[in-house]
Formats: sequence, C-alpha cells, structure tokens
Amino acid sequence: VTTAATCTEAGVMTYTCTVCGDAYTEVIPATGHSQGDGDGTVTKEPTCTEEGEMTYTCAVCGETYTEAISVIDHIYEAVVTAPTCTEKGYTTYTCTVCGDSYTADETEALGHTWDSGVVTKAATETEDGVMTYTCTVCGETSTESIPAMGSTEDNTGDGNTEDEDTTENNTTEDNTAEADTTEGTATETATEAASEPVAVESAVTGDDSPAEAMAVTLLLAAVGIAALTLMKKRTAC
Repeated sequence: VTTAATCTEAGVMTYTCTVCGDAYTEVIPATGHSQGDGDGTVTKEPTCTEEGEMTYTCAVCGETYTEAISVIDHIYEAVVTAPTCTEKGYTTYTCTVCGDSYTADETEALGHTWDSGVVTKAATETEDGVMTYTCTVCGETSTESIPAMGSTEDNTGDGNTEDEDTTENNTTEDNTAEADTTEGTATETATEAASEPVAVESAVTGDDSPAEAMAVTLLLAAVGIAALTLMKKRTAC
C-alpha cells in the first residue's frame, strides 16, 4: 500500500516483481465515512414552523454532515368565546409551542331578550310619548313611540254644546207652551167662577133661602182663587 485510502480519497496499492523489480499499481477505493453506531446528534430541535437538524460525525475522520428533521404538528389549546346578543360566538385555537392561532366553530348571535317595557315619557294631547324596553341580558335599550291622545274638546265640545242648546230651546218652548196653556185654563176658570155668583144670585132670588145662596157664592169664590194661585205657580216655573 503506497497510499492509504481515506474516507473520501482512494488509496494506491503497488506490486513489485521480486526478480526483476518490475512494478504496477492498483487503486484502493475510498473507504467512505463511518457513522459508528449510526446515531446522530440533534443539533436543532424542530418546531411547528421550522425544520430541525440531525448532525452525524464520521468516526474515522471526524467529518460531519447534517440531515433535516421534519416540522412537528401544532399543539393547540381551545378557548370558547360565547355568543352575545349582537355578536357571534366562536372557538379560538392557539398553539402552545409557537403561538399560532385560528378561529372556528362559529355560533349565531343570541338576539336581545326585551322586558315588558316602561313608559319613560307619557303621551299628551299634542305630543307622542315614549315606551322604553331594556334587554335583560346586556342592558341595551330600545324605544317605541306612544301616539298622542288628541284633544278631548274636538271629540265632545261642539256636539255637546249643540245638544245642550237644542235641549234648552226645547225645554224653554215646552215650558212656555205649558205656561200659556195653564194660564189660559186658569183664566177661563177664574172667569167662569167670577160669573157664576151672578147667575147663582139671580137664581136664588126665587124660592131658595139667602143662606144657601151665600154658601154657593163663597164656594165659587174659593174655586176662582185656587185657579189663580195655580196659574201663578205654573207661570213662575
């Protein structure tokens, strides 16, 4: 062996004739690197986003070479965000190694849960009122208009006045007519009563006694007075 083979270079084997001294050579192939037990050393740990590195060292010459280690999977932790009245819910997944995150598993917003409402401004005849509703979950409020009530005079004033005027006129006319009728009747009765004593007096000049004639005259006078009194009372009403 005139040149020893190494891990990377070929060697030379020389043969010489022992009689004449003639010689020739042969190539000895390179031995190649020896990895010993075959285990390398991890010189760079792989992550979720980057490859790692495995280093191997030749047991003969000490030369090294490396091989890549594939990236590892993410290790995610899940955090659930519940939906609200107005916002969707979702789940956030975060890698505990590298911090990479994404969201998924969305759920719809819940919508408001309104209470029965409170009158925060009462309606008047000319202005609308306000009814306020409050969400029992998030406290958000919403309002609705309460229509104005309108004027009560528009509904009852003119009609009632007209009815009152008509009733008053009818009552006045009825009282006037009744009074006229009563007055006429009383006048006729008084006239008849006044005239009857004369007739009676004429009648009693015959055979009737003066006492009986006087009694009849007083009775007729009383009837006339009563009729006049009734007429005055009816007229006063």
